[in-house]
Amino acid sequence: MADAEIVGLRAKLASRPRSDDYRQRRREIDARGLQYGLGPDVKVEPVTANGVRAEWTSTPQDNSDAALLYLHGGGYVIGSLDSHRHLVAEAGRAAGCWALALDYRLAPENPFPAAVEDAVAGYRYLLARGLKSGRIAIAGDSAGGGLVVAAMLAIRDAGFRAVIAPSFGDIFRANAFKTGILAVELPESQVRHLIDLASEDPTARLEIDVRAQKVRGEGFEYRFELDPFIKHCLVDGLDEIGLVERHGAAISGYETQRPEWLPAIR
Repeated sequence: MADAEIVGLRAKLASRPRSDDYRQRRREIDARGLQYGLGPDVKVEPVTANGVRAEWTSTPQDNSDAALLYLHGGGYVIGSLDSHRHLVAEAGRAAGCWALALDYRLAPENPFPAAVEDAVAGYRYLLARGLKSGRIAIAGDSAGGGLVVAAMLAIRDAGFRAVIAPSFGDIFRANAFKTGILAVELPESQVRHLIDLASEDPTARLEIDVRAQKVRGEGFEYRFELDPFIKHCLVDGLDEIGLVERHGAAISGYETQRPEWLPAIR
């Protein structure tokens, strides 16, 4: 985006004062979202996904045997189907598949883990419709991106331990690591092979060897890169608190020699 466009966008945002009332902010984001019309070829179909209000958007060219499960942003407090309909429709178009947007429960009326539960319910709805797990992608913006990671963690507890894709954003990669999900980056051709494998045989098993940094299956082996720090944490079973505790003596030793002009840790 050109600098002039960024300046224009900032000016547009600054011209819209934000209300302190989250109910009013919900109305405002919905109204702004509705300003963006849908393409004439976009079909909208309201549905209920395991008790969660949702809607499909699709175009005639989209594949119905694959789905994009979309979780909108808004700080878990604002946002809806109305606010993100245009975005979801175009994301589905770009992905070449049907897109399912979830109107998950919002805070403060519905605190954690309501939104996560709804996201998992949406995923199970897609499985119940006959979609294979290898043909389902989960996406979101802003807080919706955080909800994607939380949903993946819940799915992981049912047996999923890693997410494999051609690329990841830095924020997603960091959040995935902090919530115990390994982001494995492989070339697009190898990812396509794994998707085809899962589509043909949902029971096919993969082994992800963190020490060797390899993904193994019957008849193939793919190597992936892994940040040394993340590898150290995963191999030794350490999170950030565990790392601090392991290196407590070194931290204390540094504190005793810390220059007086540096801020103190209390």
